[in-house]
Amino acid sequence: VLRAALDAAATALGRPVHVTEWDTPAVRAHAARLTVACATDGNHGRAVAWGARRVGARAVILVHEGVSAGRVAAIARHGAEVVRGPGPSCRPGPRSALTCERTLRRGHPWLAPCCSRASRAPWPAPAG
Repeated sequence: VLRAALDAAATALGRPVHVTEWDTPAVRAHAARLTVACATDGNHGRAVAWGARRVGARAVILVHEGVSAGRVAAIARHGAEVVRGPGPSCRPGPRSALTCERTLRRGHPWLAPCCSRASRAPWPAPAG
């Protein structure tokens, strides 16, 4: 999440942003426009939610219907929006990015830290 926030700030500021700048007003302003998302069974979602709260970003965590209420509550305690979905489409894996894209079509930029670095560029805003 920190890397995603720094990358977003660097793109917006047009210069490299060092990790020591993570809590500066300039970086936090750009992180506040960021939504990070992942599909998880629990601990990864907690970490993403915690990281998003630390940098001031929004977190949306997708979980499948089999994830316990306790794990969902643990994620939500860090300020994340938890979206419960049916079956394997919300399990971590290759389909997660597509599920995230469909779930997060709200006009916000977002990144999926659970995906490869090549796919961590902000998704374009949905048309229409």
